[in-house]
Amino acid sequence: MTPLTFHPNEPQPWPYSETVAAKYYARGILMHLGMDVRVGLGGWRSDQPSSMTTIRNLCTIMAGAKPISLPLEVQSKARNIKSYSFSLPNGDRLIALWTDGVAVDADPGVEATLLLPGFSSQKVTGIDVLNNFEQQMVTDTETGNQVIHKLLVKDYPIILRLMP
Repeated sequence: MTPLTFHPNEPQPWPYSETVAAKYYARGILMHLGMDVRVGLGGWRSDQPSSMTTIRNLCTIMAGAKPISLPLEVQSKARNIKSYSFSLPNGDRLIALWTDGVAVDADPGVEATLLLPGFSSQKVTGIDVLNNFEQQMVTDTETGNQVIHKLLVKDYPIILRLMP
């Protein structure tokens, strides 16, 4: 519920800003997809720009994705990092990561190191579905494993796309 989606009988102030609502939508969609559960939105209003952009970005990225079990190790001071892995029809792999606490408008994020056992020489792109951008990630190969150091994990899903 945001100022744009309120119901006259609901208490005010509204519990979530538009940004926080978009973060929770993204988390919920990816958790359901990660458990191989069909996802849909009911009672949706199209006048929520942040949520609409985030959902559109997720639909584009996740088209054809199937949940898989990918071995990965996350090293971070945060103990509440959630992750789900997917495969795409073209062979690419996706990893969605976020801190699973209370979402806020301006989350500074927490640094993490991600170790992908058995992967090496993969091109990795980081995709920010909330802010609508992507960038090439700097990775290392250590003893045959792909490693991403200083990965900033936020309170909304960041998606890593691994391409052979």
